[in-house]
Amino acid sequence: MLFHLICYTGYMAKRRFVTKSANSTRKLGEILGEETRGYFNRKKTGFCVSLEGELGSGKTVFAKGFARGLGIVRPVTSPTFVLAKRYPVTKSRFRNFWHVDCYRLKNARELKTIGYENMVRDPYAVLAIEWGDRIRKYLPKEALRIVFQHEKKSRTTRILTFYGA
Repeated sequence: MLFHLICYTGYMAKRRFVTKSANSTRKLGEILGEETRGYFNRKKTGFCVSLEGELGSGKTVFAKGFARGLGIVRPVTSPTFVLAKRYPVTKSRFRNFWHVDCYRLKNARELKTIGYENMVRDPYAVLAIEWGDRIRKYLPKEALRIVFQHEKKSRTTRILTFYGA
């Protein structure tokens, strides 16, 4: 249902969610991952999520939940120093989950070194791109953007704003 609300509306949808803990942020990611497993579009393209926001705002926690929702059971770690990690996906039309982290990206040429173009063009790939705002002009136009914000009055509360294409 979450996926439908955001991705199948036919216009630039905007939905806001508030999570009160890292666990609830992870769970929201897991729900989106579960729903993504059954995602199908006529163009038969992959699925890309851009995770944007401040340092420590929950992007990696969300990505770990998203991976679990896709059915990935092995530990998912942040690819900060290697830029991208691949995890196989089963029980879905998708075959690969790519966790990309653009925090340390020096320039767009580095995207080429990790095979980003192939990832984005692969109709059987799901991408979660942390710091996706740093490469916005290279994101697929259908990418789902999620902007993470700290709640000013709480250390654990996060505001996640989803922008569907």
